[in-house]
Amino acid sequence: VVVIADIDKDNQSDLLVTNYDTNSINILSGYSSQPSVRQMTYFVGYGSRPSSIVVFDFNEDGKLDAAVNNFGSSTVLVFNGINNGKFIAGQPYPVDSGSSPKHINLGDVNNDGRTDMIVTNLAAKSVSILFGAENGTFTAATSYSTGTGTQPWLTALGDLNNDNHIDIVSANWLSDDMSIFLNDGNRNFSNMIRYSIGNEFQPLSLTVGNLNNDSYSDIVVSASESGSVGVFLGYGNGTFSAMTTYSGDCIGFAIVTVLADVNRDNYLDIIRTCSDNGNILICLGIGDGTFQPCFAIVVGSARSPFYVVVADLNDDQQPDMAVTCSPSSELIVLYGDGTGNFTLSRTYSTGFGTNLYALATADLNNDSRREYLVTYWGTGYLAVLTEYYAAQFSRQLTYSTGSAPHSHSLAIGDFNNDNQTDVVVANSDTDDISILLGLNNGLFTTPITYSIGIDSSPRYVLTGDIDKDNNVDIVTANSKENTISVIMNYGNESFASQRKYSTGSDSSPSSVMIGDVNNDGRNDLVTTNQQSESNNIFRR
Repeated sequence: VVVIADIDKDNQSDLLVTNYDTNSINILSGYSSQPSVRQMTYFVGYGSRPSSIVVFDFNEDGKLDAAVNNFGSSTVLVFNGINNGKFIAGQPYPVDSGSSPKHINLGDVNNDGRTDMIVTNLAAKSVSILFGAENGTFTAATSYSTGTGTQPWLTALGDLNNDNHIDIVSANWLSDDMSIFLNDGNRNFSNMIRYSIGNEFQPLSLTVGNLNNDSYSDIVVSASESGSVGVFLGYGNGTFSAMTTYSGDCIGFAIVTVLADVNRDNYLDIIRTCSDNGNILICLGIGDGTFQPCFAIVVGSARSPFYVVVADLNDDQQPDMAVTCSPSSELIVLYGDGTGNFTLSRTYSTGFGTNLYALATADLNNDSRREYLVTYWGTGYLAVLTEYYAAQFSRQLTYSTGSAPHSHSLAIGDFNNDNQTDVVVANSDTDDISILLGLNNGLFTTPITYSIGIDSSPRYVLTGDIDKDNNVDIVTANSKENTISVIMNYGNESFASQRKYSTGSDSSPSSVMIGDVNNDGRNDLVTTNQQSESNNIFRR
């Protein structure tokens, strides 16, 4: 049984809990609220190693859907959105056998008004396109090779030659280059150009955006080991300038590279993760395609940040960051102040071995709050994390009720009129009640025991002013004896002898309530009888 009361008079709710097995009661005080997340998980598959997630209303039913890669089975699994922001597993779409799909992008690459999926295949060294169909499904995959020895990890989309068709570019980790697939506007991407990035750059991620406000798409690519970023400025014809490199306090790979205006100056900035030293590197854009010296946001080397998403996560109209940390199985949230500075504000653990990887945010249930969608690389799940505030108590006190009383119930009241909260506990196995008188510091006196009678087994206790004399009285429901006991309070830490009332043979009363059931101005008692499945009404 749990009772809520302000025991220590600090205007915060405290909890009183009976512990049947340990013969004690706990009093939890010092309330505060702690940001937490609820998890709803959806199985992707054994050995699926999901590393990418995209969110969109594929079937146009007004509910957001999700698509996740299954690295092990070489498929993409669609989860259809249903009511209240939940999902059901939908259709899996095969890519190429043994292709090991690593990343998914969304875009309308054939200008038919439907969203298509672009899948990056690590083992097959290819990019697959699943064109969106009219009924919210997708066509069979059409694949294009990224080149021998490439091992692409991720693709980005953009109009790279200024012809109003979306092109595809892949980051090729093994060959230190990128493959650009130019779209001919007729569902064909066979025109592929490879651009060298440089020896040992080992790019895992890249992104496309207009960095110098010339209306042409530029490319930013992140190095794996050196922690640097490379910028290719586009000429608008599918070709690019030589790479300009920017570096900072960053060691390790970046699963994603993000372009966003984090300091609100209308110029795109670069954000990338640094897996080995636990930093997030930020390079503020100047607007002409160049960047200020990069600086690092420290999140901790043990965390190893993977995915980063930039969005307003606390409704203050400023860009924030959410980051998955795979080794520590955490999602962290950093709130931004609009100047490019970020503060680590939330840390959510998802459980040992989940190994968070991919991340997306969306309002799945139309409550104007974003949920976090993450993939559990370690266990093969898609998870939806919903923020809420969990109650925390800084102080816990335990009071013994005896060696073997098996406390079933407790109630509170001011038994001695000293404006302090007192407690009464029903002890079923020792056939008595314990009264703990409250002190003025949230503590209690040693329990005072009152016998209810041999084999009475009080299972429930109630407090209330039965005779309306401004003193709190006590009522117990005695399950073995088939009675209730009414104990009138004198208000001076003493009580009258109990009066017992039968609830009927084999009734086994389990609870009792107080109230004026016949509107005569007097308090009556109503019992619930477990064994006889009945109620008794006792009128005064």
